Amino acid sequence: MASTSLCQPCARHALEAARGARSVSHHVRQMASLARNPRSPSTTLPPRKPPRFRFAAPATQADALVAILRQLGELRAKNRLPNAAGHVALVRAAADYAVRRGSSVPLAEGGASMPKGAEPASLAFQIALAAVRDAERGGLDLGDELAAAFLKFSYVHPEILPSALLNLPAGSAAPALRALAATAVAEDNLEQLVMLVNQMLDDGMPVEAHERTGLVRLCCQWGAPRLALDVVRRIEGGEADRPSGKIVEAAAWINILTASAEQQYLEGVEAAWERVASASAFTPDEGLILSVLGVAGRWGRPELATKALGALGRIQVRPAEHHVVPLLEAFCRAGQVPEAIKVLCGLRVSGIAPTLATAQPIVAVLSTAAIVDQAYYALEDMHAAGGALDVAALNAVVEASARIGDLQRTRATQTAAASLGIAPDVDTFNLVLSACIAAGHRALGDTLFTEMAAANVDPNATTYERMVILCLSQATYEDAFYYLEKMKAEGHVPPRSVYAALYRKCQASKDPRWRLVLDEARDLGYAISSDENGGVSRGAGEGMSARKAGGREGDRERQAGRRRATDQMVGAKRRNFVATGVISKGA
Repeated sequence: MASTSLCQPCARHALEAARGARSVSHHVRQMASLARNPRSPSTTLPPRKPPRFRFAAPATQADALVAILRQLGELRAKNRLPNAAGHVALVRAAADYAVRRGSSVPLAEGGASMPKGAEPASLAFQIALAAVRDAERGGLDLGDELAAAFLKFSYVHPEILPSALLNLPAGSAAPALRALAATAVAEDNLEQLVMLVNQMLDDGMPVEAHERTGLVRLCCQWGAPRLALDVVRRIEGGEADRPSGKIVEAAAWINILTASAEQQYLEGVEAAWERVASASAFTPDEGLILSVLGVAGRWGRPELATKALGALGRIQVRPAEHHVVPLLEAFCRAGQVPEAIKVLCGLRVSGIAPTLATAQPIVAVLSTAAIVDQAYYALEDMHAAGGALDVAALNAVVEASARIGDLQRTRATQTAAASLGIAPDVDTFNLVLSACIAAGHRALGDTLFTEMAAANVDPNATTYERMVILCLSQATYEDAFYYLEKMKAEGHVPPRSVYAALYRKCQASKDPRWRLVLDEARDLGYAISSDENGGVSRGAGEGMSARKAGGREGDRERQAGRRRATDQMVGAKRRNFVATGVISKGA
């Protein structure tokens, strides 16, 4: 006889029938035994409980929802209604089914029927909603277990998480919160993880290490170090009895430090630096130190900049100019310009040769004649105290005087170099030449050129460029060609600005040499069109446009820090040479 195989439902029913038959056989044998051995009179049977419907355990977890729905259908057929436990069991089974079948299909609104092709996870949510509505119609109170069961749906439908958390009784679903947090960390779901961690803190639950580090990591990856710092502070603030006050791992603080430095977030950098500085296992790299220095310079925190510079020694990196400039900027923005000057004067001793670019943070805050004077007085006080001054500090005061258009102060500061024990360099003379160009003072330019020769200071390409521009500011400009030829004889390549200024001047003066200028410029690869705009003053400004643009940067910050710089700088009596009259044209 050929064997026949049953389908899966038939086989399941056959198995249940066999189990029922074995149970009946067992009861029959037990009753026969009792008949042979009657019980004593003292033996009493427990009172018989009223019949109560219980959901049978499904064969497998995958069949839980189907089994419960089938049993509910049987109850409906018998005109019986499930109790509150039955409704909760149905919601739990639907949530488990939704999690297993995971879906990102949005939920239908208002209990509407599911669209064609909807995913099973969304269908499970509609089944759970139907169970809740059925319980409400029957007047059943499903209790706190319902909220915990619905919380599982947020695995696949994160949009319901805020509502589920809002209705969640305190401490009623700790395992579900843990599982949801683990899922959020694994899926990099920052918004959901923040809600879950805040719910844990509201319920008084401790936040696990992987949850803390995962939250901080995601916040920092998404450029939100402020959010990471706020949550971490709340986590630590909830532990009033912690002895050390530090429960968040160093790895989390390192992420906050890195992200805060990238975002220029001062509060995050300061808070995280204090934590990671004490972690012996952490050694910041040079890139992170430079980022921290940038934050300290921008926000005027010289203490933070000093600590960051000290960390360079831990990685065997010798401080260079680009490391020190943020420290100067921090002092200047904090209104401590004399301290910045002291640091600038000490760089050469430390093996760092300061340049005009190094002193730009100091020059930027010397925006008025009064502040320029105070900076000069600070140099006098340092010299009187026996401190060594550097020519870069003198050049900073000279450049600031030239920027405000004060030729008198520019020249006076340059001539006072000898009284301060400073030997002017080529940059000093070039800065005074730039002031001469702005004032159109050709005679002083010739005097400066003579003084350079007397002081054995060799002119560079910038010197010749500014002498050419200065000569072009006069009605008679023959010397401009002389200095051009001298520049080429010294081995310097004239910049485009020189040829552009000469071309414009010749065109304006109907000088036929403009063709020679144009040809020579083109031979050097400079593109000078025949419709060059601007006069001689524009040509003079071309050679200094970069520094002027740099001086205009940070005008807003200079205005904010002007009062601090005026109040905190060390001053002395005004020098007599500043109070003298305007330099005569024959000087």
